[in-house]
Amino acid sequence: MMGWFKDLVMGTPKVMDNIFDNEKGLLVQVGRFIGNQQYTEQEKEKDQKELAKAVQGYAVATMSENTERSKTRRDIAVMWFKMQRQLIYLQVFCFFTDKGYYMTYQIDLGLSGGFSEIAFNQSIWAITSGIGLFFWGSHALRSSKWSKE
Repeated sequence: MMGWFKDLVMGTPKVMDNIFDNEKGLLVQVGRFIGNQQYTEQEKEKDQKELAKAVQGYAVATMSENTERSKTRRDIAVMWFKMQRQLIYLQVFCFFTDKGYYMTYQIDLGLSGGFSEIAFNQSIWAITSGIGLFFWGSHALRSSKWSKE
């Protein structure tokens, strides 16, 4: 029974040799295929030009969009940026409050550390960057060197 299970999980020696052989094994063949793939600078530049044109086309197509959905998206983006700004203001205020209490009463409240972790959290900044790129990325691409060609 155990031999049957071992053959099912590990395979037969011939199958194992076909996969793990150092010269002609399946893993070596896949590795060579991946290693021989090349992405030239010309292909990269061509893809970036196509991406710039696609993003610009999307921006032009949606520029006059004023449905309730698009208005709501913009409102949520503006609220997100306001929240981000308020977190930074709150962190700065707490920092000076902490320093004032420490200088006056020799008590460390530790408020700014917690708000700093929230305000400068990597996930929050990733969302903020994504929202910014979604709304203003087409303007940045429009002024890039790829859009002028």
